[in-house]
Amino acid sequence: MENRNSYTIVGLFFTLCIILFAVFMWWMSDSDKNISYEEYYIVADELPSGIRVESQVKFVGVVVGSVSKIEFEKSVPERIRLTLKIRSDVPIKKDSLADVEYQIVSGISTLNISRGSEEFDTNYKIINLKEGLFSQLTNKAQNISDRINDMFVNVDKLISDENLKHLQTTLVNIDILTKSLSDEANLKNINEILKNLNGISANIKDTKINELVINLNNLVNNANNMVVKFNGLIGGFDGVQEKLNSKLSSGEYDFKQTLQPTLDQTKEFLTNFEKTLRQIRNTLNRLEDNPYEFFFKDVKER
Repeated sequence: MENRNSYTIVGLFFTLCIILFAVFMWWMSDSDKNISYEEYYIVADELPSGIRVESQVKFVGVVVGSVSKIEFEKSVPERIRLTLKIRSDVPIKKDSLADVEYQIVSGISTLNISRGSEEFDTNYKIINLKEGLFSQLTNKAQNISDRINDMFVNVDKLISDENLKHLQTTLVNIDILTKSLSDEANLKNINEILKNLNGISANIKDTKINELVINLNNLVNNANNMVVKFNGLIGGFDGVQEKLNSKLSSGEYDFKQTLQPTLDQTKEFLTNFEKTLRQIRNTLNRLEDNPYEFFFKDVKER
């Protein structure tokens, strides 16, 4: 009798657990019906690895929906379209990006959508798929291989038969040049050339510079004589000017304003000419004191 009562109690407890579980499932399904969803789309050239129907969709790491359908794009049959069922309260924008997250242990992948700022302008809301890590590595590897191929092509051009012949000819010419320079006769010729250059420079320092100084002195003397003559001419002009002034002051002539600018310009010209002669004298004094420094050091400083 006691065994029957125990079985009855166990049966009632099991039945009660089943009823409570059914009520919980009904409550969960009913609460899910109160949540509204929106559809978003991802169009890709191929189906991301590990993504299938009912795969989770996350927004900045939080589960907000799932993949409801996978089909071919109607306008472009070569591409795949994924339909995402996402809660309508999730702020997904036009510039949001979907990234595929791989679960290495389980082999299941999820879509994680990032934040954005630009609103959608159509009801057909397409989310761009971010390039996956594997695709990035593949593209980088392809770029590296292309650069390596270009490098090998350039190396092949560099070591072509024509370039090798040019290189060989250059090496032969260098060998001939070094042998010619090491020859005693050529070394003697080089020494003779250097001695001749030294002799020429010595002659330039002594003879030519002295001749140049004499010529410049003659030039200065001639210039001085010219200045004396111009001064005499100016004296004559001054006498003429005084006579003209006396005539003009007495009212005999009326062209004073015509001659006065010409006389002023003549005086200004002679003054500038005297300044130029003084500069020439200073230059000649420097040249006489140290001719070598005058011709070589000044050039270096310039």
